[in-house]
Order: sequence, then C-alpha cells, then structure tokens
Amino acid sequence: MIYKFLKYLENSGKCKALVDTFGNVLVRRYFLFGVEPDEEDVESGKAKYRWLPNLWIHRIEESECGADGQCFHAHPYNTVSYIISGGYIEHFEGIEGIKRNKGDFIFRGDKLAHYIGKTDKNTMSLFFHGFRKKPAWIMKPSACYSVCDFCKTNNKNECMKTTINLTWKQYTDKLRYNEMPKWFVYNDEGKKRINRRQRACKKLGIHRTQFSLNEIQKLFQARFIDNANKKQPIQEI
Repeated sequence: MIYKFLKYLENSGKCKALVDTFGNVLVRRYFLFGVEPDEEDVESGKAKYRWLPNLWIHRIEESECGADGQCFHAHPYNTVSYIISGGYIEHFEGIEGIKRNKGDFIFRGDKLAHYIGKTDKNTMSLFFHGFRKKPAWIMKPSACYSVCDFCKTNNKNECMKTTINLTWKQYTDKLRYNEMPKWFVYNDEGKKRINRRQRACKKLGIHRTQFSLNEIQKLFQARFIDNANKKQPIQEI
C-alpha cells in the first residue's frame, strides 16, 4: 500500500531524487506537505525558502558511504526521524558512529551537525522538520581518518577540516559540477534525465557505483585544504 502512495507522489511531482555523477540514485525524498525548493536555488536567490514545518519520507539506497557523502551538516530547523525499515550508521562530530535501526526515533537540534553513513538495504524513514530557524544549512566536511603532513605542521596535529563551516552555496562552489550530486524531480521526465546520465557514463566506459571512502577524503583534501592553504591549482580526483 505504501509503495502505491509513493508512486502517486512521484507522478504528482512531489518526489525528488539525489543523483550522483554516475547516475546512481542515492536517496528519494517524498514531500507530504508541499514540495520545497533546492538549497542552491534558495541561496542564489532563485527561490524563497519554506519556513513552515514539513514531513518527508526518505528512501535511502544501500551504500557503504551513505547518501551524505561523509559531509557533516546542520539543518536550519529541528528534526525528528523515525526509521520505518532498514537502518544506517549516523555520525556526529567527535564521537563514534551510532547504528540506527527499524523503530528508532532520532531528535536533532538545529545546531547539531551529522551525516548518514553506511546504509542497509531497503532503508526508509519518516523525517519531520520544524519551523526554519536560520536561512542556510551549515556544511562541514568530515575530518580525515589520518592527519596529513600539512595539518601536522600548520594546525597542531589536528585536521583543518574540523574548523570549516560553510553555507550550502559556499560548499558547492568549491566542488566541480560533476563532483556534486544533484536533485532531480523524480517524475517521468526526471527519470528520463537520470537514464540519460547513466547512458552517458556507460558510453564513456564509466562503470561505477559511488565514490569510495578514500576518494571522498582525497576530494575533500584537494578542494578544502590544499587549494585554500597551498594555493595549488585544482587537482583531478
């Protein structure tokens, strides 16, 4: 029954899918009380943000890295999640990841930064957010698993990524177009666009699922540390 309802929301244009550079759908977001604009459109002035509460359904694909790309982020509102099925590991700054399972309720304040990591098969959740408290999301690339020589020398042996606080636009501006997942309206037209991206990758001989954990860390290092402090040209990842 629930899948028929989700299909109805898709056909009604009330679902968006986050799609990576390889054409893989990372998460589907279903809007129950009004479709919200993309954050890049809000910060660029193309759209006005929604300040009212909303309820979403998330269908998150099975993944080793998770749909958030290992980037901590703080929502501009308080949120509550309920895990309908599956589960995932949720990461917070400075502590070990916490396994979330079916039936769990999770409350997060608007100042709490987190990201969703390794995700189980058939993961679905209800996601409620309250009134919007601030204009922008806060993005914080996760720290490296091991501290690089630059940070050992220049930042007292601590990863400099722990000091980065960016708005969504500031974060995406540091990434190339093909490195940033994009939101697509997940209706028939949107699915055709996703299929075109998948076919283009196949035509180019690119057979990938997602970036690996190591590739994500290399990407963060190149975009947020090396270029800011060493003033080197952008490196290919």
